Formats: sequence, C-alpha cells, structure tokens
Amino acid sequence: MMRAGHPDRAAPGLAMNESPALSARLPQPASKRARNQAAAGQAGGTASRRTADGHILSGYDFGGSVITTKLQGARRAVSFARPAGRVAATFGAIIAANSVANAQPLPVYTPETLLLQPGTKGVRAGNVLIYPQLDFDLEQDSNIYNLDDNKVDDTVFVVRPSVRIRPDTARHEFVLEANGQLRRYFDVKSENSDQYGVGARTRLDFAERTAATASLRYAHRIEPRGSYGDSLESDQPIEYDTLDGAAGLQRTGGILELRTGGNFRQTRYDDATLDGVRLDTSWRDVDNYGGFARADYRVSPKLRTFVELKADWTDYRSEPDVPRDSNGYGALVGLRMEVSELIDGEIAVGYAHRNFDDPAADSFDGVDFRVSGRWTPTPRWQFGLEGQRRFDRSPLANVPTVLATRLRFVAQRSLGRRFLVGTEVTYDNWDYRGITRKETRIGGDATLRYLVTDQLTAFAAAGYRDQSGSGDNARNYSGSNFRIGLSIAL
Repeated sequence: MMRAGHPDRAAPGLAMNESPALSARLPQPASKRARNQAAAGQAGGTASRRTADGHILSGYDFGGSVITTKLQGARRAVSFARPAGRVAATFGAIIAANSVANAQPLPVYTPETLLLQPGTKGVRAGNVLIYPQLDFDLEQDSNIYNLDDNKVDDTVFVVRPSVRIRPDTARHEFVLEANGQLRRYFDVKSENSDQYGVGARTRLDFAERTAATASLRYAHRIEPRGSYGDSLESDQPIEYDTLDGAAGLQRTGGILELRTGGNFRQTRYDDATLDGVRLDTSWRDVDNYGGFARADYRVSPKLRTFVELKADWTDYRSEPDVPRDSNGYGALVGLRMEVSELIDGEIAVGYAHRNFDDPAADSFDGVDFRVSGRWTPTPRWQFGLEGQRRFDRSPLANVPTVLATRLRFVAQRSLGRRFLVGTEVTYDNWDYRGITRKETRIGGDATLRYLVTDQLTAFAAAGYRDQSGSGDNARNYSGSNFRIGLSIAL
C-alpha cells in the first residue's frame, strides 16, 4: 500500500504558523524584550536620556544602520552605516566623549536588530494596532512520506497568514491573534491540508507588581507525517482540534516573586480513512489539566533561585483496550540569571512522578529538567539553547503516554545590514510508556535571510532529519529539504 505524507520539519507542539525563515530567530525573555523596545524606541528606532549637565545621549537605527553614542559602538557601526549614519556616528562619538562620566548603557544590539527593526510598527486604526504578516514557502522534500523504504519526493507550496490585534493602552494588555497554514502539494494532492487557529490573551495590572493573566485558544491541526502522533497509515494526515485555556496570578519585582496558575487542553480527533475505509479515532480524544506554583528569591541583582511545584491529570474519553488515564506531579529547583544584557538564562532540575491506571504500566520516577539561555558575545553573533521534558498524549490504544525530551540549539550571525545567517540543531527522544518502543530524531536546518525592505524579507533554507528507533513498530527514516520564500510584515 502506498501512503502519502508531508515533511515533518518541526516536532509536534510547535506553533503551526512559525515560518522556516524565522526558525533561527532567538526570542528574548519578555522582560528583556520590553526593556529593549522601550529603550530603543520601537516606532522610531531611537533611545535617549538627558544627563546631569543637560546633554542628550541617543542611539539611532537609520533603516538598520545602528549608531550608538559609545565610542566603541560608534566605531563599529560606521563600518556598515550609510553616509547619514556616518555623520550621526561622528556627532554621537563626540557627545559620548564629552559625557562619558555620566553615560548609561544604551540597548545591546543583536544580529536581529542589526538587520531588522526591533518589531514591526503595525497598522494603526484609532487606538488599535494591527500587525498583519504573510509568509510564502516553496519547498522540495526528498521523503514526504517520512518512511525508511519507498521514499517519494515532492514539492509543496505553503502559505502562512497571521494577524495580531491589540489596543494601545498605557496599562493592561489585550491581544487577539489568528493564523493559518495552507499546504498544497504538486503531485500528492491527498496530502493537501489547511490548519488554522484563533486566540485571545490578556494581562491585568492590579498594582505596580501584581498582575493576572488569562488566555484562550482554539486550533485545527494535523499530525505531521513521521511524528509519533502519526500512528496510522491513513490516506490523509490525521486531523484534530484543540481548545486551550490558562489563567495565572503573579507578583514580581521584589526580593520574593510568586507565580501560580492553571491550564487545560481538550483534544478531539476527526475520523480518518485507511484504503478508503473510515476509521473512528475518537479513542484518542483526551482532556489534560494542570497547575503550578513558583517562588523566586533574589540572591543578587543578577541572580535568582526558584522552586517550582506542578501537577497534572490526563483523562481519556474512551478506553478501547486498556485504561490509559494517568496523573503526575513534580518539583524543579533552579537558577535564573541575568548576568548582563548579553547573557541571560534559566536552568532547573528536579524530580517527576507519574502514576498510570493501567496496572501493566510501571509508574515513572525520574529526572525532570528545563533549560533556556541566550548569549550575545558581539552585536553580530547570538547563540541560544532550550530544552525540557514533558508527558504527551498517547498515539496508541495500548500506550498511556509518551515521555518526550527535546533540546534545541540556535546560532545566528548578521552579515552587513541586510543578510542574516542562522542554523538550528534539534534533538528529540520519545519513550512510549507501557511498551518497549523508543525513538530518537536529530534534525538540522540552515537559513539565509535577506532584508529586501523593512517590510519584506526573502529567505533560502536547507534541512536534514534522521530518525532511528527500537522496540515495537519503531519508525526509522531520513530526509532532506530545500526551500525558498518571502515574508511580508507590516
């Protein structure tokens, strides 16, 4: 039997509207990003302050030609600035020399801000800001089925529209978001798919250091071919719907920071077909609930320790073979470091326990971890690392859950003021609890982006993936892809 598929570049759980062209982008922590955008003057690309003697020190971004008032920064920026930028750099250096005793650090520029604006300006409609974006990909893949044998190549055209809407308010925050992903294959028409999602999130500032957050999101998705969720040799990709909600309360900024919250997810699967025969997949429908509490203690202005407690429950709506419900809890102890504007990160290790209703499945007692970090050694280089473990929904009737471990390393470098080179390496491991099946996947991706205008970016990328496994019906395959595309953001 011939089965159709589509390339699986990303592990399940990644945002479906994430553009491959932007896959090498390293997100900054929210607090850092907010401070940098406030200092950099997101709309105008400037940052300034008045010194005690009345001088105004500023940093400028002339369409990507970054000028700072520090002597070393100004000298570095001149090498790639436009003529107007060189003039500004000269005056900036003079001001910096006269005011060095009073100077404060201006924003640290990363490869992203050297190439692109810190953020899109959006379209203003009264007191509302609208941020539309449209990405196009044309991809050639060597193994769209993600199979070890009978590999078939194909070309797919992908469109990713998205929009974000938020009122421009001094306090609080409310955001509406919508996105989609349309895939159209040139030859294997049965693999065409449409994914979409809509959501809303809010933050209410009750006091200077206290805030409440809430979010709600609905999405229609597919199980990528070759992923652990692609358990059936169905005629088309398996489709499902999710409804996610979360709420939290936090008090931050003091010596002791406190956070607590809860979340839920409902997952409902559509019927599939195998050789034209309808398959009922409602046995995969599942509800997940969870909660956490976290306390951070400030050891120094640049270092915090924290303890996080969490618990979750998994409830399947039907049990065709064996009971698959489970529950678990865990604890993490970690450090959150903000050494400077160049280095920040968080690392935590701890213990996780999970108990299964299926008496044949041994309970899990093991190590849990979470890590994330960003390092910017120079304005042209940036490195990042993130990783975590989690229990995910089961793709099989005799498996209660899958223990997923993921590590991701990203590096990027700016070449001049219009080119950005990025690379990404991922490691994924899936442990099917209750059976002997285990799978490991390693992937790599390299991307070159070119800033055509402030709103238009072109990119070219190449990737490779290799998965190996052992045990019951493990999947083994490898494949490569090459893609080009455009990204339009206002």
